[in-house]
Amino acid sequence: MIVGEKQTVIGLIGDTTSIDAHLLESMDQVASVRRVSEPFKKANRQFHPDDTIVEVDGVKFGGGNFAVMAGPCSVESEEQCMIIAEAVKKSGAKVFRGGAFKPRTSPYAFQGMGKEGIDILLKVKREFGMPIVSEVMDARDLPLFEDVDILQVGARNMQNFSMLKELGKLDKPILLKRGLAATIDKLLMAAEYIMAGGNKRVMLCERGIRSYDTRTRNVFDVSAIPVLRGLTHLPVISDPSHATGYTRLVAPVAYAATAAGTDGLEVEVHHDPAHAASDGSQALLPQDPKALFVCDTVADELHEWSGRCGYAESDERAMLERFGLSAHAAQHPYDLSGGQQQKLALAKLLLTGADLLFLDEPTKGLDPASCAEASRIVRGLADEGRTVVLVTHDLDFALVTADDVSMLFDGEIACTEPAPVFFANNLVYRPNAASRLFGAVS
Repeated sequence: MIVGEKQTVIGLIGDTTSIDAHLLESMDQVASVRRVSEPFKKANRQFHPDDTIVEVDGVKFGGGNFAVMAGPCSVESEEQCMIIAEAVKKSGAKVFRGGAFKPRTSPYAFQGMGKEGIDILLKVKREFGMPIVSEVMDARDLPLFEDVDILQVGARNMQNFSMLKELGKLDKPILLKRGLAATIDKLLMAAEYIMAGGNKRVMLCERGIRSYDTRTRNVFDVSAIPVLRGLTHLPVISDPSHATGYTRLVAPVAYAATAAGTDGLEVEVHHDPAHAASDGSQALLPQDPKALFVCDTVADELHEWSGRCGYAESDERAMLERFGLSAHAAQHPYDLSGGQQQKLALAKLLLTGADLLFLDEPTKGLDPASCAEASRIVRGLADEGRTVVLVTHDLDFALVTADDVSMLFDGEIACTEPAPVFFANNLVYRPNAASRLFGAVS
């Protein structure tokens, strides 16, 4: 039974075929009766419509919260972990990941440092104040993980039911990875095992599934993210490192997962991947993860950017006010509308102090009101003495914004004219036409 502010949901488990749903619905106290065909009840969004937020040491996953876990595949030494932890924390990672016990296909491959590895992770936790996540392979090892903040269940152990039952007795966040060939329903039923034992702090992880293709280590099922978000209230984390197996593919897949609505990322980072004990081919370098991270708020995002450009806090506040973002300063950047995100991008661009600004399709995805606002902003930049180069298909925007126009055909400049002359004489122009042009505002 779940008691909410406005309604109470009662779930019946077992054989309900003999229950007359219409009779129940006829009662004054009952608003509606629904049959739930899915075998998972506790993980089911129908019984728990609000997103579950899993929090550990102030770091939140789910319910609109987004965070990144980063670190090496295997704990190899204290020095290695300290170097990587310092780098990923500066990049914006909130949780440090590292494997002390490693399930390997070959019995002759590096199996991890075991207890010594956990001791190193705990030193990282004390030194950098970051929660740690590490994989547990055997329920008998659980006493060693007493001070580990998040317990990870690897793909090979997703259906280790005896261990899942033991994890259900804990009050500790569990990161449950999807099995190599597991369906979404099987993943949810594995989560149900943990939750049935009393542990509600479960996060699901999409880490890629097996296919016949050999170009990537696994196939990242990006569609699983929105599917899971519709079926369950549990946070959904994505692991683009194991999904792809190659460093160059990690960032694009991470972006795709984020666009699909993932609640967090788990990525592998190594300072010397060529000599990594495991999975060096998919590890990011310490300087790489920064491109994956977005700050928690609009104000933080602008603050980090202005810090790189050498601007003071007063400049940040001025930019927020100038672009009408002051009221959104405490929002997460992902929660902004398309127009607001364009304004944030322009604010960051201005903080670079550049005299020549290049804007590619600045009105893409904007509604008419936001397009008009973008035009006003660009014209304001020109009034400050800056030159703005627009690359756009939006001729209506160019008509009211640009001073000079160059039209391209087959990659060649066909003509360059002052904007009023171009739009008065060029027969190609029609409202909403799709001709490609450059517009200069100066």
